[in-house]
Amino acid sequence: MKLKSKKVLMGLGFFSLTLLAACGNDNPEPTAKVTIDVAAIKKQMGIAPNPSIVAGEGVDSEIQALVIGTLTIQETDTPWTNDLIKSGVLTSVFGQDLRNSENYFTIFHLPISEDALTIELPPQNSKHFQIVAVGLRTKPSTVREIGVGSHAGSAVYFGFSELFFNTNEVANGSLHISMKRGCLVSPTPDGCAVFGALVADDPIVTESVEILGVKVNDSDYTTYAANFPMIVSTTAQATTAITYLKAVRDEIVATGVDISSLSVVTSHRTSTVESADCQDLVNQTDYYNTLHKVYCEMQEYKVSY
Repeated sequence: MKLKSKKVLMGLGFFSLTLLAACGNDNPEPTAKVTIDVAAIKKQMGIAPNPSIVAGEGVDSEIQALVIGTLTIQETDTPWTNDLIKSGVLTSVFGQDLRNSENYFTIFHLPISEDALTIELPPQNSKHFQIVAVGLRTKPSTVREIGVGSHAGSAVYFGFSELFFNTNEVANGSLHISMKRGCLVSPTPDGCAVFGALVADDPIVTESVEILGVKVNDSDYTTYAANFPMIVSTTAQATTAITYLKAVRDEIVATGVDISSLSVVTSHRTSTVESADCQDLVNQTDYYNTLHKVYCEMQEYKVSY
């Protein structure tokens, strides 16, 4: 029996490889992506839309990078919200979920000239994930570096899609993410007024915030221990505000109510996202000016216990 020529054998080998390649790529699953409104994210973090413009008073101009990605949730059935963030170390905050999702996170070093960024989504069969955006004070190279070593306290702003998604629901679409300061991370950014991580802990207040009121278990609370609104523009005013919030906290505890969450309702008249009428209140000197409730957007800093 004659053996086939070497040339024929090579041709058969090439044919086999081609066939295998064709089979392996038969109707390949396209990469699903979603577009994120980065212009809104930058504005909420006080980043000027034009990188050549210097951020103004009361704006956190320290933000050096933005990390955006999809966090596949396996460890809980509850979507992440800002009130659950108690640390700037993302690997300890999100745990194994972050490690499993690292390939779907990208770090963008500022300045970012784009108004929108497209990120890759997990495979089509993926579900139960959130879109996450984090503003950083430093420029780490990898997600695992965030909050560690020289990047300690780097995570300052956090934003989440409010619901769980699956890939088919958001593929080729666009999302707007609302960012909020991480007021329980260290060092605390400006514009914060929040109760402590534990009920007994001291509240935290920094400059560039107006305290409009408090809530207990998501319901407005009428207090006799402090007068609101309270404008905080200096370190001394922040110290005074902490004293008042401690008194409010003690008053709430004394009622015997079962506390599941405490919230501080605030405004930020120096924020770039505020209306002109709100920003004009920068010249007001009355500590108990109620116009902030009328003209400014209210934001809650909630802590769940």
